[in-house]
Formats: sequence, structure tokens, C-alpha cells
Amino acid sequence: FETGMMGQLSWKGKWITDTYDFNVKPAAYFRRAFKTDKTIKSARVYIAAAGLYELSINGKRIGDHRLDPTYTRFDRRNLYVTYDITENLQQGNNAVGVLLGNGWYNHQSTAVWYFDKAPWRARPKFCMDLHITYSDGTKEIIATDERWKTSQSPVIFNSIYTAEHYDARKEQPGWDTP
Repeated sequence: FETGMMGQLSWKGKWITDTYDFNVKPAAYFRRAFKTDKTIKSARVYIAAAGLYELSINGKRIGDHRLDPTYTRFDRRNLYVTYDITENLQQGNNAVGVLLGNGWYNHQSTAVWYFDKAPWRARPKFCMDLHITYSDGTKEIIATDERWKTSQSPVIFNSIYTAEHYDARKEQPGWDTP
């Protein structure tokens, strides 16, 4: 049994984004490498996004969700998802990767309900806390902050209405591996 993150003060991570204008089309990659020197007992990741994301740990996609998180009024609330990633971490070098797309947050296509003019519209961003409990009882949190690296991904266009365009020439093999 676990109680969720009950408010903004529960989060250690900062909301991060790339530095581009919201009209830039490509989705962003985010990456953070870290090292664990102790035996891992358990690990959970909590991720909130303004936009849509795909999360990976050590090169493996986490979860079976698509189009996460669901729509919300981003000027009133943000939703988050929790994953048990104990089996995905390893003692030693690890890497977290996030592919961050527009979703309903940065709607770039003209739409009937004018989502392209929504008051919250901006470049997608996310906040993440990765909680690790070690077998000796100590704990560590890997959180979103200025140490995360970012670059444009091969997803050169993405829209909740008109799908995505993928340019395989822009792939970055190993971007989410240690």
C-alpha cells in the first residue's frame, strides 16, 4: 500500500523543458545518467507531464500506457503516473530517458475548440522523482533538475490530431542507455 504524492511540496523535482519556442515542431529527448553503489531493494518513479511522454530506464520502455497523461485543464491541475521500476535499475550505471511530445498541452494543429490558443500553451515540460530504497534502509531521490541533458528527437512533428512524423536519419542510438 502506498499513498500518492499529496501536493506540490511532496515533489523534489523541478519542472523542466528544453529552451525552444512552443512553435518548434520536434519532440524533445531528456536524459539523466546516475550511478548506484548499493544493492537496490525497491524503486518507484513518479512522473507528471504537461504534454505526452514515453519513459525509459536503461534503454527499456517503462509501462504499457499510450498517450499519458490524459487530458486535463493544465492551468488548474497536472496528472502524474507511478511505476515500480525495481527490476529496471541495476547496481552501477543507470540512465533515465524521456521522450516528451506536445499532446493537449502544446496543440499545434488548428482545432475546433481552439486548443492552439489555450491559455496554458507552452513547450511541453515534465517533473519526475525517482525514489530508490537500498537494502541497507537508506534512500535516494533522482529528480528533474538542471543536470538533465536534452536534444531534439527523431519525432519531427507530433499532434494529438494529426499523428507524428518520424525521421529515422535523426535517431540517436543509445540515448537512453548508461
